[in-house]
Amino acid sequence: MERAELLAQLAEPEQVDWDHYQDPGAYVPPPQAKDANGRFVRFLAQAPQTFEFGATKEGYLMVSFDLQITGTVKQDQQVSYTLRFCRASVKKFTNRKTGESLEQSMLGNFLRAVDKRLRPRSNSEYIQAVESVGGRALGVTIDWEAYDAESSTQVAQHYDDFPGENGQKEPYIVTEDGRKIAARAVVKQFFSLED
Repeated sequence: MERAELLAQLAEPEQVDWDHYQDPGAYVPPPQAKDANGRFVRFLAQAPQTFEFGATKEGYLMVSFDLQITGTVKQDQQVSYTLRFCRASVKKFTNRKTGESLEQSMLGNFLRAVDKRLRPRSNSEYIQAVESVGGRALGVTIDWEAYDAESSTQVAQHYDDFPGENGQKEPYIVTEDGRKIAARAVVKQFFSLED
């Protein structure tokens, strides 16, 4: 595409106050996913006010959002962490052993964690339900993963793959050539605080 064509199709950029530009912050390691006894920590979280809607590769409704972790259910830790790039779709989970479809999905779990009365059936009802829960409290457990962009490989898929003891894991994986690949937190499970 020619530059003139591209420029004709683009929307003008939002204006930035360069004198007050906010540089990206330094890496903030995720909170420990498990306690010293090896149990997943149950975190308090707050749903965002806005969500992005899209589709999975298979064509299912997918919602993307950031979650703000505000503490632990036991209230034994002060935690403030933004869990970025959360994704949840309406595609049902599959039982790994039997291959059978389960009557739950990540998006369904998210909605049930926030408000068990919500029971959407169509894509438009799911979108409406998600938009109605902005700012509400819910519970979440997390896991860690690490992706090496340089070699395009997943170097860790779970919290237990990281060095250290439960509750005191190092938030990085050291590659064979000595590089540190940072941990990234991902949602393991949503749960209702009413349970």
